[in-house]
Amino acid sequence: MSAAQRRVWYLLVGAQHGAALLDARTTRDALHHYQELDPLLRPFARSAALYPVMQIAPLGFDWLARRLATNHYRWVRDIWWLPQAAATAGFIWAGVHNLNLPPVPGTPSP
Repeated sequence: MSAAQRRVWYLLVGAQHGAALLDARTTRDALHHYQELDPLLRPFARSAALYPVMQIAPLGFDWLARRLATNHYRWVRDIWWLPQAAATAGFIWAGVHNLNLPPVPGTPSP
């Protein structure tokens, strides 16, 4: 990896893990009135273990991006950043979705 690619990789690492943290936090907040539908996260959803569990996927995407950046095919090296960027967008979308869940009838508004 070049120095510029490494800087972008670290930037994407931070963005992706921060977005996963946003998703985990908003999921925990939403679980006061809703239930977790993801069967892989359901066992961890109501505990603090959700935070480290939500960091597993970003670690996998970090590893994948690093592998793609050093691939011997040029077209693969050109899209090395895509898995991290897509995962970041997905985590941000999920966090915003959780923030915009409709209020449950009969509960006070914050």
